[in-house]
Amino acid sequence: MLILTLDPISMNHVADTETAPFVIDGDGPHALKIYFENELNRAKYIDMPLQSAVGMRSLNSDNLQDPLPSTAIN
Repeated sequence: MLILTLDPISMNHVADTETAPFVIDGDGPHALKIYFENELNRAKYIDMPLQSAVGMRSLNSDNLQDPLPSTAIN
């Protein structure tokens, strides 16, 4: 399991991991345990919408686009 002690909302280091709120994303050796400074930051993180690799649009056949337009190299 990977452990992150940098609160992704406040960007502050969480020193007291014994009592700090956290979430675990995934499972097994590739799971990520993320600590937060407080419950409010944890709730904000959980409520954040997920983004796909192709941007803010949802993935469906109507809006799939190449996220990086090709360019010619001369």
